[in-house]
Amino acid sequence: MRVPGWIGAAAAGLAATGLLTGCSRPAAPRAPFTVTRMRSPSGQAEVLLAPVGVALPSVNKLVLFMHGFGGTQSQITTDGQLQPLLDALIGAGFAVAASDAHGNNFGNPVSVADEDALARDAEAKLPGIRSVDAVGLSMGGLDALLVASDHAVPHLGAVVLLSPVCDQIPFLNGPFGSALRSTFGHRSGAALVDAITPSDPERRDPRSYAGYRYWFWHSPTDRTVPPVQSSSMVTILRSAGVPAQLSSLTGDHGDLTNLSPPAIVQFFLAQ
Repeated sequence: MRVPGWIGAAAAGLAATGLLTGCSRPAAPRAPFTVTRMRSPSGQAEVLLAPVGVALPSVNKLVLFMHGFGGTQSQITTDGQLQPLLDALIGAGFAVAASDAHGNNFGNPVSVADEDALARDAEAKLPGIRSVDAVGLSMGGLDALLVASDHAVPHLGAVVLLSPVCDQIPFLNGPFGSALRSTFGHRSGAALVDAITPSDPERRDPRSYAGYRYWFWHSPTDRTVPPVQSSSMVTILRSAGVPAQLSSLTGDHGDLTNLSPPAIVQFFLAQ
């Protein structure tokens, strides 16, 4: 399915903010992985990456990667800022899967259904799967949180959020306003807020997130997604006794220099 024109236009205008793919850096040699191409029932391109030398039926750990605004399944392999995390996961024996998700992860029902379909399609290739975790980047944080809240993915254990959007409402009056209105039926005013509310992680019952562990990473100097988005969501989760922690990144949005991939691997392994 073609990405709607507004996504391409917005992507061109917002690439400098880092919301799409983060701050790129020269690629280093990668940990070797195999690539399995898939397609969801709704026609979305999906990719499944697995360690070289390990047959897919023998892989028992899966991470679902949910890309940023206007991104595709290829972001996990083309964004240099994500390479250390991908290498660490592959090196630890994880498979990693991603979907185009209709070019956005606004937390709307269509994109959440795309991520649910990704989990099913990946697990069909990995019959030995015993654990599933999720990584949500930027706008992908919305889908990662909602997938957890819906309890739609079997074996889900932990969720890592990288500079995540956790509440769409504050973005309605900014550069994403027109895209949000389009995604949620071209509504305006109170009708738009009413349409978004069921898909807004901060406005869901915090008890719906129980059963999983959450680790937020956010820079205090992020100028695209305010760091209060993460700190507020952590407070909401903790109010319901849900395990949630917050660590600091550095620099502006998309800068993952301070991320610790080995620590994330250990977080996922501590099931």
